[in-house]
Amino acid sequence: HLSGTEMSNRGTELCQDDAWVPSEVVRAVKAGFQLAMEAGPLCEEPLHGVAILVEEIHVNSDLVSSTDTLGPTSGQAISVVKDLCRDAFLASGPRIMEAMMRLEIEATMDSLASLHSVLSKRRGRVVIESLREGSSIFSVVALLPMTESFGFTES
Repeated sequence: HLSGTEMSNRGTELCQDDAWVPSEVVRAVKAGFQLAMEAGPLCEEPLHGVAILVEEIHVNSDLVSSTDTLGPTSGQAISVVKDLCRDAFLASGPRIMEAMMRLEIEATMDSLASLHSVLSKRRGRVVIESLREGSSIFSVVALLPMTESFGFTES
């Protein structure tokens, strides 16, 4: 039983309250987490900026030999950790974020309505719109989904 883990001076083994987690178990947890990071649960894309806090680890001493190796069960441990991570991601309400392109466009008063029309058809949105001092040119800053940007200049 291990909770609130901290690194010990025994290599990669974790220790707290005189309970040791063998380095093979630590490697299996890290490998399972890395596999879960490489292919997310929604569209199998890599995940970024994710941390998981391990609160408890229970190790069956019958599975761990005196050499601190799990042997054939290490693959099973990796698979279990990967599945647990994926389940935790799904339970947290993950979202897919669409890549957005920031546009800085200059337009005249005559073309401003057309610009707004093209942006709205392509799911874009105007963030800032201002009239340049001393001219009839508008500076427009807009966000446009990357998938909608192909052929934008022809519009």
